[in-house]
Amino acid sequence: MAGERATSFGAVAESYDRLRPPPPPAALDWLLPDGCAVAVDLAAGTGLLTRELERRVARVVAVEPDARMRAVLSARSPQVEAVEGRGEAIPLPDGTADAVFVSSAWHWMDPALAVPEIARVLRPGGRFGLLWTSRDSEVGWVRDLDRLRRREAATDGRRRPVRDVTLAGSAPFAGVAEASFTYTRPMALDDVVGMLGTYSGSIVADPRERAASLDRARALLRERFPGADLIDVPVRSHCWRGRPELLAEPLVRDRGEAYCDCVTEIQIQSHGQDERAERVLDAAAELLLRWGYQRVTIQEVAKHAAIGKGTVYLHFRTKDALFLTVLLRAHHQVIGTMADRMDADPDEALPSRMMRSVYLDLAADPMARALYLGDPDVLGRLSQEASGTLGGLALVRDEVARRTLTLLRDAGCLRTDIGVDEQMHVLGAVGAGFFFVDALPGSPPDPVVRADLMAYAVAAALETPSAHVTPEVAAAVAEAYRSLISHVDDEWRRRVR
Repeated sequence: MAGERATSFGAVAESYDRLRPPPPPAALDWLLPDGCAVAVDLAAGTGLLTRELERRVARVVAVEPDARMRAVLSARSPQVEAVEGRGEAIPLPDGTADAVFVSSAWHWMDPALAVPEIARVLRPGGRFGLLWTSRDSEVGWVRDLDRLRRREAATDGRRRPVRDVTLAGSAPFAGVAEASFTYTRPMALDDVVGMLGTYSGSIVADPRERAASLDRARALLRERFPGADLIDVPVRSHCWRGRPELLAEPLVRDRGEAYCDCVTEIQIQSHGQDERAERVLDAAAELLLRWGYQRVTIQEVAKHAAIGKGTVYLHFRTKDALFLTVLLRAHHQVIGTMADRMDADPDEALPSRMMRSVYLDLAADPMARALYLGDPDVLGRLSQEASGTLGGLALVRDEVARRTLTLLRDAGCLRTDIGVDEQMHVLGAVGAGFFFVDALPGSPPDPVVRADLMAYAVAAALETPSAHVTPEVAAAVAEAYRSLISHVDDEWRRRVR
């Protein structure tokens, strides 16, 4: 396991054990092989999975590196063998177990080291199982709550908040299967907020930012459930299982809390890995701009991409899912380009430079322009669904913008005679004016001139004279925007098979 976040949970071990949801019995029934006599719970934490295994298996060995987490586990399950160890170095003899399970912790492990160890510990024909149990982000209010509280992910010290973890190549597992199980867990409102505080990003955050983030979550819940004593929290457990043989197909997972907070599918392909899906998206984007959403059909997309109609449905469940993915891809590209510019030129983190560049990006990219301006001729009925999806992302984008302004104010690049909220309003108002009314009589015909005028207006309103951004501050701002990409990608994955 790696980093401060991976070992942070012991600081809140009691709360973790009380507030985190255990896996449902149906998940255990599906994961456990027939006749399982010895099961290993790897990275067992406080024993949420251990206790479920204990009810079904004669011998359970819990392997956990954190003594604080292990102490809670032993207090709750004194009959279980609890040993210190990691997935990359399991302190058990060869062929010990009929099953090895990792619950909500695989993203912290190094598969190159953990996979051979798990195979070594398993008996011939044994089973390896992965599960991720968390609040169900497919439910609207849970998704809104997740988006609201991701502010701390922007500055967690990692190069990128989301990475791919691949179990493939020589990994000795086959017979791969996957399943998902749901249940509802009644919780007091304050306990729901407390549960959010047991995730690593919140644990290691600055105490003031952590408190502010949890306060915002509490306010959202009170608004959503006024006067409620208990909230029915939807829980989803995503499960994967395999047996020790040659792996038939790769298991791709996301590393980091951005994944474990918001799991979407057990098997995910990274952007660009599937050339055929990219071809479908390219064709859909071209036809969307040419004909508009109402006129484009899946059959036309398939014909334009030179593939069968059924192949489109292999990747995208519905027409809406396909075209929303087109929009999300455009959103991903715009944000990624912004962050890359800041890496190359720190002053691109200034609001005036940032908005100028985005204005020119949208002028050159009709798809991104239709997305950001909600063009009804292009989007048609899709604009309603897009506004729901991108409206949720807007909450996260506002958090990132607020964090950016705070960083620049602290660095002396922005005026401080007005507050951050007022500066957010200025940015929104100036941006809306230039983006939406650039066709007014007398407007300069050259988009570069219009972009320069917008940059002038923003700089005059917000920035200090001769403001320049240091590489360190620009890196923090770029990382904040890259964290937004992970939220865009979460929405992307929800729509791709």
